[in-house]
Amino acid sequence: MTSRWVMHKFGGTSVANAAGYQAVGRILQSLRQEGERTAVVVSAMSGVTDGLIELVELAANRSDSYLAKLQTLKQKHLDAMAELGLSPQPRQALAETVTNDFKNIEEVLRGIWITGVPSERTREFVAGHGELWSAQLLHAHFTEGGHSAAWLDARKVLVVEPDSRTVTVDWEASQEKLRHLQLAETAADFLVITGFIASTHDGVATTLKRNGSDFSASIFAALIEADSVTIWTDVDGVLSADPRRVPDALVIPELSYQEAAELAYFGAKVVHPNTMFPAIARNVPIWIRNTFNSRGAGTKISAAPSSAMPVKGFATIDDMALLNVEGTGMIGIPGVADKLFGALRAVDVSVVMISQASSEHSICFAVPLAQAELARKTVEDAFFAEMQRGQVQTIEVMKDCCILAIVGDGMIERLGVAGKFFTALGKAEVNIRAIAQGSSPRGSAAAPEPQDTGR
Repeated sequence: MTSRWVMHKFGGTSVANAAGYQAVGRILQSLRQEGERTAVVVSAMSGVTDGLIELVELAANRSDSYLAKLQTLKQKHLDAMAELGLSPQPRQALAETVTNDFKNIEEVLRGIWITGVPSERTREFVAGHGELWSAQLLHAHFTEGGHSAAWLDARKVLVVEPDSRTVTVDWEASQEKLRHLQLAETAADFLVITGFIASTHDGVATTLKRNGSDFSASIFAALIEADSVTIWTDVDGVLSADPRRVPDALVIPELSYQEAAELAYFGAKVVHPNTMFPAIARNVPIWIRNTFNSRGAGTKISAAPSSAMPVKGFATIDDMALLNVEGTGMIGIPGVADKLFGALRAVDVSVVMISQASSEHSICFAVPLAQAELARKTVEDAFFAEMQRGQVQTIEVMKDCCILAIVGDGMIERLGVAGKFFTALGKAEVNIRAIAQGSSPRGSAAAPEPQDTGR
């Protein structure tokens, strides 16, 4: 039996209801080729994860409304089972499983209601159930249709070390757990895997944080050595710009991993950078396609795209603040940048863009608007002595800015791209306050003045 795999991932909008699961089944069956086995990672049904997180907050605030909302979520899944037309026996078995899960969650929420203090572990435990139910619904749909299918609770395989923002995958431990499951010997043509969830080294249920289902697909693709990863969503692929601002934005046929990461960093709704790490390490192509337009070609993200377009796309980040630190005493003094950004790091201020004058007279950087005042106070405290001595003269904050980024691997090889970019902004009467371009040729960013952010 062949062990050649392809990986597919479907988000919450793709499995919003019973019709969604049926559409997913049709897509996967139509794409399946001889000698190929299909693994599919699914998110929770649309709105379920947010609903579960809301239950925890309601219970913590001692609002009795959590009970009614809990029953609504339960009925949503029972209705999906009924609409899928499952046979009585498998439907009853799945209904019992889901009902028991909701009883367990109700007991957990009751404990939170009493204490008023939800732990992070409790949040993670409750939030991850949506993917468990979703995977079992899709598996039941496959088996009801007479297809050879199995489902996998990712917590039995995926071992991670979580922190407050992200997780670190223990690849060796995860690979060993997967090996014990002997997937290569499993006869199923379709393997349905829960997205988003994992376990810690001590066996405690946790999650991969936001965008975790995409990350799950990439991780499991690496673990099973899949030939490709296809992420199915509700858009036709990666677009050249935000269609809400640029109605004639086009689907980009191909991107490099680096171009996709750059676009994602600057706010474009592309694949999350975390998702690409395992794919980059193993040179696995990622496809972005539309569940609701499955005939569309989508966007291919790979190490060496064949597209020769010098500019692939534009992205913006709104609600930013620009801070400018100036002082003649900064010129030629080692450690100024280290002191500045070390202080910001200590208070968890995220610096999105940096621009420094060649004279070292000023350092300009962009931070999220919500962190602007914290950043200003942190810099003033860090350079209090220098300001008293007159070495640092001003710390200026400009709020309500946006960052506009132009991205493309081929820009360095094409003359005049930057000139064309800034000429267009000039014609639109947009004044640029800061410009940044890394040593990489694939991205440039500009911060327009606040009054121009709506253009």
